[in-house]
Amino acid sequence: MSTTMDRLLGLELPKPELRQKKIKRLSELAGEDVVFTLRELTSAQIEAAAGLQKDRDANYVLEGVQEPNLRDPRWYEDKMGCETPADALKKLLRPGELRALARELDELAGYGPGVLEDISKN
Repeated sequence: MSTTMDRLLGLELPKPELRQKKIKRLSELAGEDVVFTLRELTSAQIEAAAGLQKDRDANYVLEGVQEPNLRDPRWYEDKMGCETPADALKKLLRPGELRALARELDELAGYGPGVLEDISKN
């Protein structure tokens, strides 16, 4: 019978999970699907975003969106007329849309119910 340590030593770490999310309102405006590919964040990325006082959700989402490249100056400077990608993202998305993407990233990172299972019996 193997121990928990044996199982951990034999465990291969999975690649970060990806999830695609269609932004409904933007898709309707564009007349075709506007899809963001979200990538599971590392602990270091989450801690860095959590340490920011300004634009926390926007920067958290910027960190987790793999596609499209929202840090492309052609988009945030030229198209959106903003100094930073965070400002452009706040201009593009409604606050609830931004928060919904942040919640998806939280879920990808393992926050939320269902990640642990109680096996002890009282």
